[in-house]
Amino acid sequence: MIIVFELLLLALAILSVLALLYRVRCPPDHALVLTDRSSEGSLRAGPPAYRVLADRGVFRLPSVGSVDVLDLSPARFDAFVPLLDDRGERRGEVHAVAQVRVSRRTVHLRRAAVRVMGMPRRDLDAIGEGALAVAVRDALGGRSAEHVEQDREEVGADVRDALGPVLDELGMEIIDVQVRLKKRDV
Repeated sequence: MIIVFELLLLALAILSVLALLYRVRCPPDHALVLTDRSSEGSLRAGPPAYRVLADRGVFRLPSVGSVDVLDLSPARFDAFVPLLDDRGERRGEVHAVAQVRVSRRTVHLRRAAVRVMGMPRRDLDAIGEGALAVAVRDALGGRSAEHVEQDREEVGADVRDALGPVLDELGMEIIDVQVRLKKRDV
């Protein structure tokens, strides 16, 4: 009876050591992306099977091919768009700031795992700032400097509406958009 108890304690100790070796912790504001090893075989197998787990650790099984980390921390994009008058002369500049983050919804986490993970930060900033600049140009659409000054909330809402679908494809969501006008003294 004592031998069986000792064998059970030994098995439990071995399992505890293995569990500690295969435990993967998730840093705060990150998600773990687990890719299945069995789907790495042929090109005909299709895209690899993966799971995205936000803000929680996991026990890595031997069948898991790789464990990657996806950053969920907020990002800030700035765009400066010149404001022209009817004659094409520069009358000011619109400064737009967008606070965005990877959404924690499952669909967005999977999109971000495919499109954003592993992308250098400067490339993500270039995409975000370019999309924000295009959204600001679309929102301005012939508005005068006075109209932009009076209706900043309306312009901000138009920028949010134009920027939302672009960021949605990257798995991101908008936290806040602010629009400011810098007038040029003539």
